[in-house]
Amino acid sequence: MQQECQRAFDYHKTKKISQYDDEAYWKKILERRNDPLPASVQAKIDQYNRERKSQSSDEDDDFDVTAAYIEVRAQAEKTAEEEQRNTPWEEIIQESKEYYQSIPMYDFGLGQMSNEQDMADFYGWQTVEEIRKEIEQSTNYPNDVWQTGHVSKKLWQQLRNMRAHKSSKKHPVEKPSHGKDLSDSLKTDSELAPKKEKAAQDHAKKTDVTQRQRQPSDDYFLTTERGIIRNKTYRELFKGPSTLYEWIWANVVRSQWQDRGGYPIKERYYDNGYLAYCSSHRQLARDCGLHKNKVKEYIDAFSEAGVIKVEHLVPNGKKRGQSVFIIGTWRKGKDETGKATVIEHYFRDDIFLTKKDGQNVSK
Repeated sequence: MQQECQRAFDYHKTKKISQYDDEAYWKKILERRNDPLPASVQAKIDQYNRERKSQSSDEDDDFDVTAAYIEVRAQAEKTAEEEQRNTPWEEIIQESKEYYQSIPMYDFGLGQMSNEQDMADFYGWQTVEEIRKEIEQSTNYPNDVWQTGHVSKKLWQQLRNMRAHKSSKKHPVEKPSHGKDLSDSLKTDSELAPKKEKAAQDHAKKTDVTQRQRQPSDDYFLTTERGIIRNKTYRELFKGPSTLYEWIWANVVRSQWQDRGGYPIKERYYDNGYLAYCSSHRQLARDCGLHKNKVKEYIDAFSEAGVIKVEHLVPNGKKRGQSVFIIGTWRKGKDETGKATVIEHYFRDDIFLTKKDGQNVSK
């Protein structure tokens, strides 16, 4: 009951509804009702009484500060007790249960979608919190170490066992190993070499790309305005490698840009026919709702596939710099009506699809 009350209280805090804690809090309040005053408080009251008595008239001699303090405290506790007695805990708990039932959560033990309340009823809230924690932690690691949105194998097996009734009671989950063997830190380089080589091979397989032969039906386009990509909600909903690339494109330095802060991006790149954007992995992570390790993983994959080129720029007089991400080139040309325009070309286009017949993309 106490745990349900606490979760109901947490739920009402999110709704900005003022409530006291749970029943245990009020039980302690009521138990303290007849406790003697703390010695430090009683000493201050006695000192105040002595000073007041020496300065006051005979008419005020009957005023007892200690009694007044006890009376005020009793009134405050009575008010608190009435609020506690009048709190509709059953309604609050029911409302909070409905709230947690509306939060979807994947049940790894069953292999299907569920919700937090139903999973808590079976596994217990402590296990649900651990599932939540591990899913959040999975975003901090590359997919070849820990796949995003998944729990560790240890927790997954524990949930399966509980569903199979091999574990008859709800119990705390041990701290996950994050999908890595912690004893690796004690091994020598020669012992770790096979594991590193396999990881490199897996990574190479993941970034291997094949160019598609252009077909007559390929001339359809999904056009995304830059304003949409700059909408944070859009980036949160579609976050991943594609959104990261789109965000770099949406912030490419073009003709209207003015260089500042020791980063001559327009002068060094745009004025020489390149489409580039300067930022850090940490800033890209904040902008795209990703962890910086994920950003690095995606950027490495882009670079290896030839989708982007990465350079490092350190301003004069500074020790640290930022990365420059080059995604293509530009040149002056004419549109279909013969009007002068800027024609942008992206490395990505050459990687995934063959050129049109007679197409010239040299700058």
